Amino acid sequence: MTLRNCGNAVLSVLNPDMGRPGADEGWEFSDDAYRVAIMLAFSFMELSVRDGCGNVLPRVGPATLATPVLMPRPSLAPGETITIDFDLSEFYEFATADRYEVRADYGDDQARFRAVAVLEIRL
Repeated sequence: MTLRNCGNAVLSVLNPDMGRPGADEGWEFSDDAYRVAIMLAFSFMELSVRDGCGNVLPRVGPATLATPVLMPRPSLAPGETITIDFDLSEFYEFATADRYEVRADYGDDQARFRAVAVLEIRL
């Protein structure tokens, strides 16, 4: 997910690097999924997927209550981007061929972003 500063001023944004799982946590998913799970748990990210009929898919992926490690906030000049990499299939099951609407909100009270995409699954 790539987020762009479409405004006219420099933005200080929440750093998406929330740390990595400890070796003793038994984390079975990717490090990217760990960071997204922390963002979801602490409301730094909202993520939803709807099928072609408008039904909300249940989130089935990983969850954690680990305390986030907040790294220094990067600044985004107008037009600059920040990318949050993750595999959506670690959080949702796409069992049928369909068009899905994916919505993600990211950030905190200082800067908030919204991304909307259409994903077509062909089985």
